[in-house]
Amino acid sequence: MLMKKLVAGAATTVLALCAMSAAAHAQDITGSIAGDITDDAGHGLGGVSVKVTYAPTGQTLTAVTNKDGFFTIRDLQVGGPYSVTASDAGHESKTVQIDQIALGSPYELNFALAAGLQEVTVRASRIVATKQTQTGPRSTFTANDIQTLPSFQRDLKDIARLNPFVTIDPTNSNALIIAGANPRANTIYVDGVK
Repeated sequence: MLMKKLVAGAATTVLALCAMSAAAHAQDITGSIAGDITDDAGHGLGGVSVKVTYAPTGQTLTAVTNKDGFFTIRDLQVGGPYSVTASDAGHESKTVQIDQIALGSPYELNFALAAGLQEVTVRASRIVATKQTQTGPRSTFTANDIQTLPSFQRDLKDIARLNPFVTIDPTNSNALIIAGANPRANTIYVDGVK
C-alpha cells in the first residue's frame, strides 16, 4: 500500500514538472498579425495574397488567405511601423499602415477589398532569385554599418551586441547568448555564409 502511494506521488510530481517545463519553453518573443479579408458584400475572400513589410528594414513576409478569407502572419519583430498589402486578381489592392504591434496576442486586422479590374495582362521574364526564410528575430548589418560602428578589438561581438536580444556571457568564454538560448543553438552568417 505504501509502495503504491509512493509510485503515485512520484508519477504526479513528474507530470507536474513536465507541464511546468512546457510552459517555460512556450515563451514568445515575436508578434503577429491576423484577420479576415472580405469583399464588398462581406463574404470571405480565399486565395488573397497578404504582404507585410517592416518599414525600418524593408523585410517582407507573405501569406495567402484560406477559403474563408482568414490569414495570419507570425514571427514579426515587435514594434513597427508595418505596411500590410492585400492583393487579388479580381479585386483592387489595399494597403493598411500599422504603427506598432505588441508581443503576444496577434494584432487584429480586418478589411474589405473592392471589386477591381476584369482583365489582367501578365508579362513575364526569367529572373533567378533566392528565397529567404526567416526563422526568428534577426539583425542585418551592412558594410557601412560595420565601418561606422565602434569596435574596440575589431571583434564581431562588438557589432552583434547592438541587438537588444544579444548578451555576452563572461563566465562562458565570452559566448554570445541570443534571446536567452544556449550559445550552441545560435547561427551567425557573414556575407551569407554560415
